[in-house]
Amino acid sequence: FGPENLRLVLLHEVQQTAQASLLSWLDHPSIEVKEAISSMIFSITARRLISYDSSRSDGKLWKQFDAFLQGLLAFPLYVPGTAFYKCMQGRKNVMKILQEMLNERKKETHRESVDFIDLLINDMKEKNTIMNEKIALDLLFLLLFAGFETTSSGITAALKFLADDPKALQELIEEHNNIRKRRIDPDSEITWEEYKSMKFTSHVIHEALRLANIAPLMFRKAIEEVHIKGYTLPKGSKIMVNPSSIHLDPTVYKDPTVFNPWRWKLVAPQRSSWPLEAGYDYVLVPTLLSYKWPSSCIA
Repeated sequence: FGPENLRLVLLHEVQQTAQASLLSWLDHPSIEVKEAISSMIFSITARRLISYDSSRSDGKLWKQFDAFLQGLLAFPLYVPGTAFYKCMQGRKNVMKILQEMLNERKKETHRESVDFIDLLINDMKEKNTIMNEKIALDLLFLLLFAGFETTSSGITAALKFLADDPKALQELIEEHNNIRKRRIDPDSEITWEEYKSMKFTSHVIHEALRLANIAPLMFRKAIEEVHIKGYTLPKGSKIMVNPSSIHLDPTVYKDPTVFNPWRWKLVAPQRSSWPLEAGYDYVLVPTLLSYKWPSSCIA
């Protein structure tokens, strides 16, 4: 896990899965983009976190997560046949599958730690640990869900914005075509250096995330006393942040409702989402949050 794993392993797996998914979509007259991308991202996340191969299980785990997602914001009426009931049944079935996987893994006494389940089991064996089976299962559920839902929402939003902006789409295509032209084999896999060189691609991603606001609300806890603009937030304060209030603020962004990936060219290149010294002119909320309220996102 971590940046080195991303460079050595995950980039290859993402490209392989994306290519396979795109080819499979050719067999259909149309696809539901968000659902198809969610399934694709989930297969990557599940493989890396819990060594789960969706293709060998008929997508059983994904289907239960999808049932959970469909009724997540439904009216909380727990009656058979309602969306909320199906949502809760989906979660129950996911937890059952994860429990079975955890039990099976515990029986393997001579196994090298290769995924997150192994790390959790090792943690549960430590003395004075707070980790137990219930917490481990909740963590697995949370990380699997967070790993595909926010990412798929962001990708879907980016596709929508690009479809409505031919100029941005053309510049994005040119950036990727130029990378292919510099290769000996144009169809070879993307390298880490090529990935890091995709400046305009990065601008598109940042702008799509700004406009899409894929996390309507975010919660943090102040780990120290914070003073900001004449206000004092005591240590331990619970913070609820609405990203769109900043991302769509005309005093922060010129024409905030307009998709304009070129605005991110003003950001210091060494800190892809951190503003220049002039101030917080262009910054995504998660970056500011991690400045005083450290966090990391599986996506």
